[in-house]
Amino acid sequence: MKIAKWICLAAIANVIGCSVEETVNPAPVSFFQKCKLPFVGDLNAEPEIEIVTLAPGGKFVPVTEGGSVSILLPPNAGRTVFASARVRNMHPCGVKLTGELKDPVSGSFQLDSRLINMELTDDGWASSTPDDIGTVSSIFACPNNWSERDLFDNEYELTMTVTDRDGRKATKSVTVIPVCNEPGQDAGCKCQCSKDYVLGQACSTLGDAGP
Repeated sequence: MKIAKWICLAAIANVIGCSVEETVNPAPVSFFQKCKLPFVGDLNAEPEIEIVTLAPGGKFVPVTEGGSVSILLPPNAGRTVFASARVRNMHPCGVKLTGELKDPVSGSFQLDSRLINMELTDDGWASSTPDDIGTVSSIFACPNNWSERDLFDNEYELTMTVTDRDGRKATKSVTVIPVCNEPGQDAGCKCQCSKDYVLGQACSTLGDAGP
């Protein structure tokens, strides 16, 4: 019930751009209990984190300070920044993943939090599964009813926080520039993500037809 309550509150926060107090069940459901992956990294070392986001085509790309992140069309509606993290020196099972996109000018933000099992990577880290968006923080971006600036081509702050089931916590914040770079979706993205967008306004979902 506590997890369900948090999901409902998070949905409200996506609309109004505010924070909520969250309570996560300390004894996750059987899906998390069945995860038998080993601890990743050094049990005595500080947790490490790297931010990644989904790019057009469904591949994770690393996020660097001042770099761009894609605003993508999700399976349901609106526009989303799909963000996650790579971690080590943490347990990959029953991880709490929280992503936040913040307007540094107004202080308004959007966030998404979920419980996931990460997967192990060949280089000794753990991460979300890129082809399973249920394991990725789906941060609501547009239609733009929360920022007084265009969501695209402006600087925003992206923060990822990962907490494992034993309470180890890693967090990282970077300045990013969200961009409308999904093929065929440029016009619709820029319409919905504009500071001048009006709720209910019709925007093209077809975007540019290309050359």
